[in-house]
Amino acid sequence: MEIKKDKEIIDALKILEPRLKDIKIRITGVDATILVDIGKERLMPLPLAGLGMMKILRLIIYMLKASHGCVLIDEIEVGLHWKALLPIWQLIEKIAEQYNVQVFATTHSLECIHAAVEAFSNKEKFKLGIFRLEETKQGIKSVAYDENTIKAVLDNDLEVR
Repeated sequence: MEIKKDKEIIDALKILEPRLKDIKIRITGVDATILVDIGKERLMPLPLAGLGMMKILRLIIYMLKASHGCVLIDEIEVGLHWKALLPIWQLIEKIAEQYNVQVFATTHSLECIHAAVEAFSNKEKFKLGIFRLEETKQGIKSVAYDENTIKAVLDNDLEVR
């Protein structure tokens, strides 16, 4: 049995695979396989489309399921090409706003932080917080950065990770 998925998910996955036309779920017995249509003669199993596609699909599903809640993402940049980071952060911002989802993401990537700041910058209200954990004599301390501090740190190539 094949089930057609929502246009919103397909459009989101096009960030990584612009040729994507459709996504299907094939159920055989107790097994389910996610297939993607990229305009070739046959549908392709999603894992063959790459780790990034699988990661984005999971992220979208988790965010849609977490409406009015929160999603935690560890090392968001893993498996993603740096050129895809800005559109992915734009997608996250859009879905988070639309479905009232708060996203907590960790990263060690400065490119990922730059992309997140850019994605959230041209909005009516800057809804991005960056927190860095520092080890002190008293223990771990969280350092919060507001919009101006974030941009100043990035403009001056200071360490924020």
